[in-house]
Amino acid sequence: MLMEHMGWKISHGNRLGFRLRGQERFMYPGRKNPLFTEDGIRATIQGNLEAIESRLRPAVIDRIPYKPFKSHPHYTGFMALYVHYLYVLGKIEKRQYPPRMTPRLRKNVMRFEQHREQFAFLRDNNIVSQEDMTAFQSHSEDELVNFMKQRTILNVRKKKRKVLYDALADAKALAQAKALYEEGLSSMETEFSRYMEAETILEQSGVPRERLMAEKTAIYEQLTQVNADIHSARKRLALCKEIQDRLPQMEQTIEKIESREAEIHEKHRGR
Repeated sequence: MLMEHMGWKISHGNRLGFRLRGQERFMYPGRKNPLFTEDGIRATIQGNLEAIESRLRPAVIDRIPYKPFKSHPHYTGFMALYVHYLYVLGKIEKRQYPPRMTPRLRKNVMRFEQHREQFAFLRDNNIVSQEDMTAFQSHSEDELVNFMKQRTILNVRKKKRKVLYDALADAKALAQAKALYEEGLSSMETEFSRYMEAETILEQSGVPRERLMAEKTAIYEQLTQVNADIHSARKRLALCKEIQDRLPQMEQTIEKIESREAEIHEKHRGR
């Protein structure tokens, strides 16, 4: 909202985009620099800006939360399969000369961290069986539908007030141009005209600017939160689908690797 008042247009969606008024296309700097994603910007605002700019500290500091010691749990179902699969991949990765690997197996070894993230997802959500997975997916889909409805309602409210919100942003962004125009600086006629038009709209609305600003802030904050909730729900559903698609491949891979290792072990015993 502060950037809007400085003359920027913001695009929220899969990517965060910026466009100065008058530009035809949005810029998406987050594609090249993760600091310009929504999470990166939020971390920078909340952090020590001077230290970040002087490179004395990173924008985001990951701290591992303290966890008390717990005995190793006994996993079953999906989680047991993932534990077994991660164990097999870990053994192969640590060998200096691993057995002959297919391209698919080599790819899975390289994606070890991704498999570990999927296991953590299953563990954190207590998904053990297909019934648990189906129930979790159903709940996440219901949540996603509710979030989408909330976003639609908020966007409708925002659209109804769009003229006033744009006028509020123009009045803030063009205040300096109006002062320069009144000082006699040329080429400021268009900006001054837009400023006066915005002031007229705000005055005719009869809504106090403080109340309008508070209302706009509340809507933007709610939209930010609901967009984050939608992104999180979609990510959970995508993880569920990815895990279910991968389970049969994991079982086949484990069977092939252990069968080959058993053959190699038998040959060594025969010698």
